[in-house]
Amino acid sequence: AETFCIVAADATSQGVPMVASPEVRWAAPEFQADPTDVKAIAKVMHHAWNSRGRLRMFDTNLHGLRRASEHSRAVWLNYFGV
Repeated sequence: AETFCIVAADATSQGVPMVASPEVRWAAPEFQADPTDVKAIAKVMHHAWNSRGRLRMFDTNLHGLRRASEHSRAVWLNYFGV
Protein backbone atom coordinates (compact mmCIF):
# COMPACT_ATOMS: atom_id res chain seq x y z
CA ALA A 1 0.00 0.00 0.00
CA GLU A 2 3.01 2.30 -0.28
CA THR A 3 1.83 5.24 -2.38
CA PHE A 4 5.10 6.08 -4.14
CA CYS A 5 7.04 2.79 -3.93
CA ILE A 6 10.72 3.54 -4.42
CA VAL A 7 11.35 -0.09 -5.46
CA ALA A 8 8.87 0.23 -8.34
CA ALA A 9 10.40 3.59 -9.25
CA ASP A 10 13.89 2.05 -9.34
CA ALA A 11 12.66 -0.85 -11.47
CA THR A 12 10.86 1.50 -13.86
CA SER A 13 13.90 3.75 -14.19
CA GLN A 14 15.92 0.70 -15.27
CA GLY A 15 13.33 -0.63 -17.73
CA VAL A 16 12.35 -3.63 -15.59
CA PRO A 17 8.75 -4.85 -15.90
CA MET A 18 6.79 -4.26 -12.72
CA VAL A 19 3.35 -4.76 -11.26
CA ALA A 20 2.07 -2.34 -8.64
CA SER A 21 -1.05 -1.83 -6.62
CA PRO A 22 -3.45 0.98 -7.58
CA GLU A 23 -1.92 2.91 -4.65
CA VAL A 24 1.08 3.61 -6.91
CA ARG A 25 -0.85 6.16 -8.91
CA TRP A 26 1.97 6.98 -11.30
CA ALA A 27 2.07 3.37 -12.56
CA ALA A 28 0.23 2.60 -15.79
CA PRO A 29 -3.24 1.18 -15.03
CA GLU A 30 -2.63 -1.91 -17.17
CA PHE A 31 0.24 -2.83 -14.82
CA GLN A 32 -1.69 -2.40 -11.59
CA ALA A 33 -3.33 -5.26 -9.68
CA ASP A 34 -5.31 -5.67 -6.49
CA PRO A 35 -2.64 -6.61 -3.91
CA THR A 36 -5.05 -9.01 -2.20
CA ASP A 37 -6.02 -10.95 -5.35
CA VAL A 38 -3.43 -13.56 -6.28
CA LYS A 39 -5.09 -14.37 -9.61
CA ALA A 40 -5.19 -10.69 -10.60
CA ILE A 41 -1.53 -10.26 -9.65
CA ALA A 42 -0.53 -13.34 -11.65
CA LYS A 43 -2.54 -12.15 -14.66
CA VAL A 44 -0.91 -8.71 -14.63
CA MET A 45 2.54 -10.24 -14.03
CA HIS A 46 2.01 -12.45 -17.07
CA HIS A 47 0.97 -9.40 -19.10
CA ALA A 48 3.98 -7.39 -17.85
CA TRP A 49 6.42 -10.21 -18.62
CA ASN A 50 5.02 -10.78 -22.10
CA SER A 51 5.07 -7.03 -22.77
CA ARG A 52 8.65 -6.49 -21.61
CA GLY A 53 9.93 -6.26 -25.17
CA ARG A 54 7.55 -3.44 -25.96
CA LEU A 55 9.05 -0.08 -25.03
CA ARG A 56 5.56 1.41 -24.71
CA MET A 57 5.02 -0.21 -21.32
CA PHE A 58 8.16 1.25 -19.89
CA ASP A 59 7.54 4.63 -21.50
CA THR A 60 4.07 4.73 -19.93
CA ASN A 61 5.39 3.92 -16.45
CA LEU A 62 8.43 6.15 -16.86
CA HIS A 63 6.24 9.04 -18.02
CA GLY A 64 4.00 8.61 -14.96
CA LEU A 65 7.03 8.43 -12.66
CA ARG A 66 8.54 11.59 -14.13
CA ARG A 67 5.22 13.43 -13.89
CA ALA A 68 4.80 12.41 -10.23
CA SER A 69 8.39 13.40 -9.42
CA GLU A 70 8.01 16.81 -11.07
CA HIS A 71 4.77 17.42 -9.18
CA SER A 72 6.37 16.45 -5.86
CA ARG A 73 9.35 18.70 -6.55
CA ALA A 74 7.05 21.64 -7.27
CA VAL A 75 5.09 21.03 -4.05
CA TRP A 76 8.25 20.95 -1.96
CA LEU A 77 9.76 24.02 -3.63
CA ASN A 78 6.51 25.90 -3.07
CA TYR A 79 6.43 24.78 0.58
CA PHE A 80 9.93 26.15 1.19
CA GLY A 81 9.25 29.28 -0.82
CA VAL A 82 11.96 28.58 -3.37
